[in-house]
Amino acid sequence: MLFDQSKQLLDTLIKTAIEDNKNIEQPILIAKIYQLQAVNFLFLKDYQKSQIFLDKSNSYLHKNSQAVTYVKAENTIYQTNILVANKDYTKAKNILTKLRNTLDSGENIKFLQALISERLANCYFLENDYQSAIEELTKSLEVLGELPYLLLKNKIYDDLSKNYLAINDTDKFEFYNKRYLDLNQKITSNQKEGISYLIKITKDLEENNADEIQKKVRFNTFLVLGISLVLIGFLVVYFVVETQRTKGLKKQIVFLNQRHISSNKTSENIEIKPINNLDISKVDDEIVSKTNKNVRQLVIPIETQKEILEKLNQFEKSDLFLNNDLSLATLASHLETNTKYVSDIINSYKGKNYNAYVNELRINHIVSLLENDPSYLNYKVSYLAEKAGFSTHSLFAAVFKSVTGVSPNAFIKQLKA
Repeated sequence: MLFDQSKQLLDTLIKTAIEDNKNIEQPILIAKIYQLQAVNFLFLKDYQKSQIFLDKSNSYLHKNSQAVTYVKAENTIYQTNILVANKDYTKAKNILTKLRNTLDSGENIKFLQALISERLANCYFLENDYQSAIEELTKSLEVLGELPYLLLKNKIYDDLSKNYLAINDTDKFEFYNKRYLDLNQKITSNQKEGISYLIKITKDLEENNADEIQKKVRFNTFLVLGISLVLIGFLVVYFVVETQRTKGLKKQIVFLNQRHISSNKTSENIEIKPINNLDISKVDDEIVSKTNKNVRQLVIPIETQKEILEKLNQFEKSDLFLNNDLSLATLASHLETNTKYVSDIINSYKGKNYNAYVNELRINHIVSLLENDPSYLNYKVSYLAEKAGFSTHSLFAAVFKSVTGVSPNAFIKQLKA
């Protein structure tokens, strides 16, 4: 709703301040207004219109000044967000790297440099290259130093915690997750005040007729610039927050649909569903070729692949994955093979790395217990974490939300309703 209101406000600003007033001599202001409208469409997932408004913004950026360079760089970063949304990660990384190399090292540019590193890290994370993502995020924090860019710092803390979670580094996950939660609490009150102010501005403009709006805009174009800058700040916040919330809702719907398709829930027969289970008898050269279309070609003999997959399916039906001491090495030993074979098979056939694979099995197990045994709805989350084989409460909660789209408490509340 906020983005719809912002879009309507900007439609008015564009008409009254730009299209109906051809003599405006502030191209940087016009460029910022068009840029903000591009951000609106980016959030609304209308990437074609977002690109159109970015192009309009760039068309007003001709002068050679630091302000123009800054806005151009922002537009380029927004353009890479469109590429990422279309899963063109390689092109996005190339553009971001080139942009970083062309920027100066002045203090006014540090925010952009940090933002570029954060966006690069996002590309690496989506490609499952967690180590490269961590390197870029660490670089981003070093660039920011003590500068007061709290929103970006908080996003970096959150991203770091997710990457360390992906590689199962519990200590660093706990460290950055705590930093994220602490800083997020500090930011929340400021967000509420800003949103209230933004809504008030929108309502005030809507209550005036078009002639009055036009008169006010022409009388003081700096007021328009102030509104635009306020909107930019809070739209960036909402773009991050609402995008994460929407992803969580979508993930929850997908997770629940997968669990309940053709399911027959009974308390006597709790089924732990295998992940991406395969018909072992049909594993042949053609399937191997198709499975590895987007990853490196496996060099494991077909018969060995069949054997490991069959043992993995048996492993999924057992409760061995609930062992807190389970590691890739111990799993490989249990399957009577080596760690490289197990890792490659899981990546290629299960579509995820070892840690994500085991964590998803654990969460599915707990979800099955919650759904089928009402007594588990009354247990503390700390007990469920221990039952699932997680070392800490917070790690379990983070993994649970990453798999299901909601927190353990929210999931239990839904089942009780």
